[in-house]
Amino acid sequence: MPKALAASYVQCGLARYAHPNFHESRLNKALIDAVHNEVHVKIHDLYALYQTAEAIDVTKEQELLLTHDRIVFQFPLYWFSTPVF
Repeated sequence: MPKALAASYVQCGLARYAHPNFHESRLNKALIDAVHNEVHVKIHDLYALYQTAEAIDVTKEQELLLTHDRIVFQFPLYWFSTPVF
């Protein structure tokens, strides 16, 4: 791990979610709402940050993954497939 990342390393979880209609979702919204107030969980909404898959800041996203102990990827399943990003 690079020294800059090691210095800012914290032991907490990262809940990354990607949902195009989050406010209409029952299950995905309930899961995020359940951990929303947890001190050691950072919620990371990809749809809120990026308008398109091409706009994703890969370096920033990789650094974010390196600074968390636990990572949860949450997304809806459409016909047993993941969303675009």
